[in-house]
Amino acid sequence: MVGSVLGAALAVGACRSPDPANSAESRREVRAAMEAFTDALRGAPPNGDSLVGFFAPNGEILEPALVPLRGDRIREFLSAFGDLVVDEATLKIDTIETDGRIAIVWGWFTRRNVVPGQPPIEARGRAVYQWTKMEDGRWRIVRTMTQPVTPPPMPPS
Repeated sequence: MVGSVLGAALAVGACRSPDPANSAESRREVRAAMEAFTDALRGAPPNGDSLVGFFAPNGEILEPALVPLRGDRIREFLSAFGDLVVDEATLKIDTIETDGRIAIVWGWFTRRNVVPGQPPIEARGRAVYQWTKMEDGRWRIVRTMTQPVTPPPMPPS
């Protein structure tokens, strides 16, 4: 009896239609939100007030060697770069996984930051973003984490 009930439950689960929230449309929406966030990073100097708008109220930034940043600390962090210009900001998306109102974006980032009078600072590495679809239909960042990688040594000239 238990086996037949379990079998029936599995059969029903296998026959249900795909979750519309896990659709190609959801992945397109998340990709567009990710691209808009990456575009907003570029420029001089980064605008913490506009960037924080990409985050959900419970959003957080997890960066190496920093305590988790939440709420107003996100705005403070994103506004604290003075004369820094983000000359380049890219995210090559490997995959976007969606499940209901949650999406996970995995990719590789590059950033080139310039402060007048100083050599540029380049960073690259892995990045993961967790997004949530808010009640108003917009996707917002719940959590982001980067893992910078050291560039390979340059060969001798």
